[in-house]
Amino acid sequence: MARRRGFTLVELVVAVALLAVMAAVVLPRLVAPAPDPALELGRIVADGSLAAQREGAVHFLLAQEMDLVLARPGPSAEDKPLEVRRYSLGGRLEVRLIPERLLFYPDGSFEPTGIVVRGPTSERAFHLTVTGQLLEIQTEGR
Repeated sequence: MARRRGFTLVELVVAVALLAVMAAVVLPRLVAPAPDPALELGRIVADGSLAAQREGAVHFLLAQEMDLVLARPGPSAEDKPLEVRRYSLGGRLEVRLIPERLLFYPDGSFEPTGIVVRGPTSERAFHLTVTGQLLEIQTEGR
């Protein structure tokens, strides 16, 4: 009886199935999911509102290049704003505020504003409002 060389069809199917299972487990860990702009903005806005309440002073959010900067006014009107915190969007999202500043007040409220977020594959527009202490982030049609 001659000895056969090669693999049977069953062995090949089992090997391919094992590779597919391993790829399904490993690939999601290697590929980071795209950030949800609404969640990122909600976190940053909540942080700014809390900072204004904690310090009892007006704070504002500015868009600078690929970062959002939380700042408060300097001691005098001529002074440069004091940066409180910088939120690096890591080149993932580009943000434009309409108007150019989002003001946070010590009572936890802020001015309604529009925010346009441009990601690597799409552009989304949001409208931020606060009703009492409830933050609403509404997606505008785009």
